[in-house]
Amino acid sequence: MTPEQAFTESCESITGNIVKIISTQGIKAVYESLSAEDKKVFEQAYSASYKPAKEILQEIYDEVSSGNEIRTVIMHGDRTDKFPVGKIDGTYTWQVGEEVRANRDEENIPMNAFPAGVYV
Repeated sequence: MTPEQAFTESCESITGNIVKIISTQGIKAVYESLSAEDKKVFEQAYSASYKPAKEILQEIYDEVSSGNEIRTVIMHGDRTDKFPVGKIDGTYTWQVGEEVRANRDEENIPMNAFPAGVYV
């Protein structure tokens, strides 16, 4: 698989069809739009990623609800002069993405079952 294909099958799939379906029809519609074979792939990806994602999301929720999250954002802002945030637009993935987006065909963005299962 080329880097462009990998970007299309993951990033474009999520930010294209998957997000559009979720925002207009809900998460269940993503699953229901898949073929029987793709549903198996989705189920495997979802099952493998559910527990780690749940733990991360719980930690994020706890940080936000306790007020710690906003404090860390403020602390980070206070130290950006000493430790500036790096730019991502020069990274290899960003450059591949620019090429893919420049040649994007909105009608042919794939719906990849694996990223869908991990994302939802």
